[in-house]
Amino acid sequence: MFASCTDKDNNTNTEKKDGMTITDFKDDKETQETDVEKDISIEKLKKQISDSGAKLGVAYLGCFGETFDDTKEYLKDLGIYEDYPFVEEMELDDLVVNENNEMYLVVPAGNTETVKIYDGVLNEDTFELEKGELLGEAIDGKPFLLLCNISEIIPNVIISTGDLEYSPCLSGEDGELVEDQDIYDFSPYERIREYFDIRNGIADGADPVFCGSWFGESENGDYELMAMSLDLYVDGAATYVYGVGNSEPTEWFMGEWSFDAERDMILLDMYGGPPNDYEDSDELFIDPYELKCGFKWDMDYRDDGTYLILTHEEGDPILWGKNGATFEFVESSEPIEEDYTFLIGSWGVISETEETYLEIFDNGEAHYYVVCDGVTQKNFYGSWTAGDLTLGLSLYQFSEDGSAVEEPAVFFGDYGISYDGEFLTLSLIVEATDPLTAFMEENGYEQFMLCGVG
Repeated sequence: MFASCTDKDNNTNTEKKDGMTITDFKDDKETQETDVEKDISIEKLKKQISDSGAKLGVAYLGCFGETFDDTKEYLKDLGIYEDYPFVEEMELDDLVVNENNEMYLVVPAGNTETVKIYDGVLNEDTFELEKGELLGEAIDGKPFLLLCNISEIIPNVIISTGDLEYSPCLSGEDGELVEDQDIYDFSPYERIREYFDIRNGIADGADPVFCGSWFGESENGDYELMAMSLDLYVDGAATYVYGVGNSEPTEWFMGEWSFDAERDMILLDMYGGPPNDYEDSDELFIDPYELKCGFKWDMDYRDDGTYLILTHEEGDPILWGKNGATFEFVESSEPIEEDYTFLIGSWGVISETEETYLEIFDNGEAHYYVVCDGVTQKNFYGSWTAGDLTLGLSLYQFSEDGSAVEEPAVFFGDYGISYDGEFLTLSLIVEATDPLTAFMEENGYEQFMLCGVG
């Protein structure tokens, strides 16, 4: 989205790595002294930040991620240059980019801090954000622009200075920065709302109840269970991501949402596709395309949360093969902890030639056995794990009477999970996974269904 460049006159350097812009801010005291003399507004802002007791000033500037020239024009139209003239002098080297949708202006309270910006990596075990690759560094209290956050549910950067680690993110309740005692919020919220209301054509009476982060699950046209994340912001911006569990997204989109009051429909106008992870590419997407669609809506308030119910009425489907489908999204401000207790029990499938049984116990143990004409042909014991809509089995062979085999065979694999309340469907998802039945192996089937047997 932003080309890499080297600006020798400004003594800064920017390069691309892993699809991200890495900005290295070099020290130039002579230039800094000139800037302070020329532009007192930055010192006034720093004093406001310091007087508030905060360590950083952060302004959310809306969702915008086109070319840098377009970004500068947007900031001018938003009136940022009038309030903070130093922003007009900022160049591409003053921008740090991760996979992005939200724009922030970050200003340290003093003139001596070093601020480092890291890629924020989600720990899938603790659901906590951890430091990844260093994306950029600002020294001597230099302000910078930041583009980040595919989704407000999980920020994707960590800003570190002194003993402060901070990840900018928005509240799903009002679309404003989540409060933090170390952060001075000077965001121009009213200007952002006015600007995007005009740009997006949001009708009067658009219900703010739509705004927030929504999570849902649904099968696509190939019966693959997809996790879906939909963020609707109060400024009219929107993001949509879907994929298998917590794995890498299959596709993600960014754009706008609006409300057609006359037809009582929520409309999405977005752009995206499969994410591009090629290191030598500046493009965010592989073969990007437009996603434009409209939904009838309803709200349902249940014991386990608030639901946004969307029924596809027009335009592109948000999952392949799901034209006209109804999707239920539950309101979510944090990752939903997955519950796999439904797996616990005995499952079986019976064909003409064999009976296959899989027993899942609540202590983490598992038993898999195959019976042909009343004789146990396979008998394996071991353990099971589940996560990211995947069942993992690690089993070892035992004799029919349960005694250990001298040289036991090993049976293992990871299987995609789909459960409709009665039948459990397991899918082969990696080449090393063993088919659980001879019928599968003989016919090349990648999916099979088990039914609870007690």
